Amino acid sequence: MQFKTGTGSTVSVMTAIALWSLSLGVDLPGLAVTPMLDRLDSIFPNASELEVQLLTVLPNLLIIPFVLLSGRLSMSNHKTIVITTGVALYVLSAILYIFSDTMTELIIISALLGCACGLILPFSTGLIANVFTGSYRVTQMGIVSGIGNGALVVATFVVGLVASINWHMPFLVYLLPALSLFLLPWINKAADMNPVDDTDSSSVDTTDSRKKEDDCSNKWSGFYVMPTLKLLGSYFLFIYVMSVIPYYGPYLMTPDKLSTTQIGTVIALLYLAMFISGISLIKTLQHMRYNTYWIACAMIGIGMLAFILVHSFVLYCIGALLVGFGVGTLQPVIYDKATEIVDSPCRMTMAMAVILTANYLAISLLPIINDFFAKIFGSKSLLFPFIFSFVVIVVVTGVAFYNRRGFIFGIRESYYS
Repeated sequence: MQFKTGTGSTVSVMTAIALWSLSLGVDLPGLAVTPMLDRLDSIFPNASELEVQLLTVLPNLLIIPFVLLSGRLSMSNHKTIVITTGVALYVLSAILYIFSDTMTELIIISALLGCACGLILPFSTGLIANVFTGSYRVTQMGIVSGIGNGALVVATFVVGLVASINWHMPFLVYLLPALSLFLLPWINKAADMNPVDDTDSSSVDTTDSRKKEDDCSNKWSGFYVMPTLKLLGSYFLFIYVMSVIPYYGPYLMTPDKLSTTQIGTVIALLYLAMFISGISLIKTLQHMRYNTYWIACAMIGIGMLAFILVHSFVLYCIGALLVGFGVGTLQPVIYDKATEIVDSPCRMTMAMAVILTANYLAISLLPIINDFFAKIFGSKSLLFPFIFSFVVIVVVTGVAFYNRRGFIFGIRESYYS
């Protein structure tokens, strides 16, 4: 079986599986720690509040600089070394977690996991951009986005299942990327391929200064500045709004007497919807076309409204599904647009790295931004994060509708034809 790349050539099914495998662990850091947060006092009675915060926040914070480092190294001749190192460190972290017995060890290993994930992340989408083009690339972006979210659904279920057996057991989910170790020959083969040159500046603001020649010696040049900032901002907002559900949802649903299983189901449905929308992306784009962005934003808004207005398990599930479908549709499209914010194909993985920082910045800054605006408006309501996110997404929906023919919020025919 062969997969068409859009360039007239094909890649083997093993190469495709190898590229997909890089997405298995990109959304997992911090997941295994979640079930043990309410038991940390009994597991580590001397642990300080700072240590607990470091355990949960440090991986996501360290991902950001290592994503940028990995993106920069992607323009060198050491791509295979970076990928191999990242995968090996990820699996090593999973093994070390199982044998850790102190809070200090957990924090150090979590830091190592964040570094490893950061090294892998740009290549999980960057190699897809290098190998595929046109609607074939969009399809593959949807698949890798879906796989990342699907792995999160499965891992969440497994973590909840084994957490009560032993607090070390949830860390076994970090062994998922071990599959990539066995597929490294195919991954490295794809990494050594010349990037597909189909950069299209027709829909981008080319008034930004950029290098005209295909020269990657200057690692940080070659970006269209305004499109990059706009794409970063839009992705940040979508991830911010989506992250409100897993972060603040449990606090909102607990007073409604929902069980832990029901709360977990709501959050799992969010990622399940993102998985389904990712793997069915092309069909969605074919039906919605240039209206895709604003309709997806409207779905997210209606989903957030379901959390605000009616406090019932069924409505929470529907709300999570709507938000998941909306964000899951837009995420791979943003990945594909990232290939157009640079002037040379050799910078596409670096572009992915820059855009992916928005994901982890949004997750890390969510509580800080929410607390800041909650203080400004003098609100202590459990609904505030959802109301604030609803207002944000309503504004974004209006902007997306008005600019539905533009670069950021538009969908060209080449995306799905």
